[in-house]
Amino acid sequence: MVVGDSGALDELVLFKRTVSGIQLLEILKGVEQIIWGEFSGFETTASLDPWLVIVAFDSSWFEVRTDDEPTLARLKERFVDVSPIYPSHPDRITG
Repeated sequence: MVVGDSGALDELVLFKRTVSGIQLLEILKGVEQIIWGEFSGFETTASLDPWLVIVAFDSSWFEVRTDDEPTLARLKERFVDVSPIYPSHPDRITG
């Protein structure tokens, strides 16, 4: 669920389309708030498993799953309240 201009984002969901990260950023420019959503990032269109998964809830809580250390480091630099979801899974953070 989205607040703001969600037409293009709704279309992605409805038709199960995939877009590049740059295209997704462009689509999200008109979005004011994501009430709930799950976004998956893939290395290529042929990839079966995502390298990044972001779950957004009420624009106040996000779960990020990745084993990409540079991405985790950037998130920890940018956001104040970042912590592992499970101590045994440091690749899953919330903030």
